[in-house]
Formats: sequence, structure tokens, C-alpha cells
Amino acid sequence: MALGFFGLSCLAELDGLHWLADATFEFDGRSIDARPILLLDDLQYLSDVQHAYLNGALTALRKPLGIWAAERLEALQQKDLIAPGVLEGRDYDSVIRLEERWLKRGAGPLGRFLSQIANLRARQADGFGDRDFFPAIADDFENAVWDPKLREAREVIERRVLEGPGGTDRYAAWVGQTREKGGSPKEAAIEWRTLEILIVRDQARSQRSFDFDQLNESDLEAQTRSNVRDAAELFLSRETRLPYYYGRDRLSLLSSSNIDQFVEMSGDLFEEILSASLLRRGDRPLSAERQEAILKAVAERRWEAIPRAAAQGHAMLRLLEHLGELCADETFKPSAPYAPGVTGFAISMADREFLVSDSAVKSGDNMRTLREVLASCIALNLLEPRLDAKNKGDRWLVLYLNRLLCLRFGLPLGYGGWRPRKVKALTEWLGKPSVGGGRRG
Repeated sequence: MALGFFGLSCLAELDGLHWLADATFEFDGRSIDARPILLLDDLQYLSDVQHAYLNGALTALRKPLGIWAAERLEALQQKDLIAPGVLEGRDYDSVIRLEERWLKRGAGPLGRFLSQIANLRARQADGFGDRDFFPAIADDFENAVWDPKLREAREVIERRVLEGPGGTDRYAAWVGQTREKGGSPKEAAIEWRTLEILIVRDQARSQRSFDFDQLNESDLEAQTRSNVRDAAELFLSRETRLPYYYGRDRLSLLSSSNIDQFVEMSGDLFEEILSASLLRRGDRPLSAERQEAILKAVAERRWEAIPRAAAQGHAMLRLLEHLGELCADETFKPSAPYAPGVTGFAISMADREFLVSDSAVKSGDNMRTLREVLASCIALNLLEPRLDAKNKGDRWLVLYLNRLLCLRFGLPLGYGGWRPRKVKALTEWLGKPSVGGGRRG
């Protein structure tokens, strides 16, 4: 049911809510055990006055009526963007951010949904036939091109390990086990890069063992985790220029659970696929290298549009530049301490409470600007909020980079790695460009 069902003249009292809540349904003269639910969509088109009144009326309604009210994030007030309202849990169940709901359900449902969207678009194109979208993009790089480079990379890493601490008796078992592992050239290079990370970690321990205390194979297995291997793959990609952002899974992650963003990325990929088809280059899947180049162009286009996106567009750009630099510096430390990497920052819940309070507005221009910038970044899906994250007994508001911005800075696409920041440090970010000028990985 659309909002137009009531019309603006009915907004004065919303009488329709009362009779709808009391409505009963019959089929073939028999009563149906069902309750109505009211669906309101596109509330972002209401004026501020209408929006405030409707929210108040829906919250105050004491009728057995389920209500789904949907709006885009840019319609919310700044304090509501930084955190849900104080009435949550009493007058309504929760604010449902669709991006978070997708993430909680895992990659499978989102991937299937995105596949349906892409296939519908593909089947409407002339000359594409009955082909599906995702099979038209490569899920791996061309072995003939990259295998020799990866064998060379493995040799370089192995030599680096053996010429360093890895050549001591302490790591002899680890080196032997890594040598015995089979697999493709890529897998072998990742194993050696993983070993190098673990040796750096072991060397950095505050209470080091003597070099003649040999580590055994079970020690290596105990320390090797999938997230360390993920970090090793990212490091390897950065060092060898091996494509990283390509294929069905990573394209789904790059969407940041945002359908518009996925449509933009897949649209550019599809145009390339269609052009190749029209030029009779055959039905070969779009290569990993070409996918990554196209997606980087999309990310750059989005980046360049940020200064025009909001009143504080340039301040938003500076904050994101500093955040990208922070994430890259933390992600690519030799020990990969936050494997697979850092993709966001967090402020304490106490600082969050201050930002949404009237005290922040009264405290000066810096805090007002920071609040506006954070709210605008969330509204435009440049930052993805995770409220009330827990770490070592403290509670945090975590703000992750949009995954397409992660691509721009050469970062991993997973969630989990973040670093705390004080609001004062964030206000300093707003006033000066980053050292690297928004450098990319």
C-alpha cells in the first residue's frame, strides 16, 4: 500500500489507520484469521513537517496494526543517522537497515538476489540471447599469463624468508612443511607469503624464545588461520599486481549490499561484455584484469563525485582520505595484525552520545561539522555504521568504508578490522588533506 492511499488531506488525522487496524477479512463468506499490515514506501519525499508529523502519529498509534515504513537514509535526521532513536524497543521493534540484514544472512541470499537482477538486465539486451550475467565474467585469472609470474613471486618470497629469520633452525620445520605443500602456483605463493607473515609475528613477540627453540609443524597449523591467508593473498596481489577485485563473489561484496551500486558496477561490466559480443570476439568470459580495471574506474567516478554530493562535500572527502590512509597503513603492516585488514574506524558510545546531543551543536563549529559530515557519509552510503559493537568490555559505533572505496584504497572486502579514534582526531581530519592525498593501493 502506497502513501498516496491516504493523500495529504488525510495526514491531519490519519483516520485510515484506525479503521484499517480494526478491519477483518472474509473469503467466500468465511472469516480469515489474518491481520492487516500497512506498507509505506518512499517516505523520503515528504517535507520535513510531514515527515515529523507522520513519525509522531505512527509512534503514538496504540492499535494492533503492523506498519512497515520505508525511506532512504538521506531522509533521516543527523542524530538518527549516527544512531537509532531513543524510542526503539518500546514504540517500535527496530530500525532495519537493509544492508545489515543482508550481511547477517550471509553472502548466499544476497548473491542470488543480485544474480537475478543482473540476469534480468542481460536478457533484455539485444544480441545477448539467453545467457546469464555471472557466467560471462571470469571467476579466475588466465593461468597462462599469471602462473609464470606467480612462480617467480614464490621464489622471491622463499628467498626472502630464508635470507631472513626464516633461515634459522627455529623455523626449519615450518619451512619444510611449506615446501611440501602442493597446489597451484597461486596457492604456493600464498602459502609462502602466509609463512612470512607468521614469522614476522613470532619475531615481534615481546618475550622472544631463543633461536635454538625449534617450532614444530603443529605450531604452524595452530597459527595459520583463513584470515591470515586472506591477508597473504592481498599482500601478494599488491606486490605482483595480480588481479584481486573480480568474479561473482567479490562483485557481490563490492556492492556493499547496495542495489544501486551493484547496478552501476554490473552495468559497466555488461557494456564491456556486450561490446565484445557485438565485435564478434566470441563468448569468452570478461577477464579478471579487465573486470578490475572497469571496477576501479567506477570507484574513481564515485570518488570524484563526493565533493558535489553534499554541502560539506570537500570535508567528507578529506575525512575519507584520512580513513583510507589509516586503513592502508594498518592493513599492510608486515605482521598483518588485523588480518585480513582494517576497513573502518570506531568511536566510543560515549563520544557517539555526545555527537547526537545538543551539547555537540553548542560546542563549536568543528563538532557541528563533524556531525554533519558523518551523517552525510552514512546517508550517501560512503560509511556503513555498525552500532553497539563490543570489544574488550567497551561499546563502540563502528563506521566501515563502503566496499567500493575499499577497492580504491586497495583494501580487503571483509568486515571486522577497525581502529578506535577520538572525535577530536576526527575533527582534525576535516581540516587538512591526508599525507598521501587519498593515495590508492
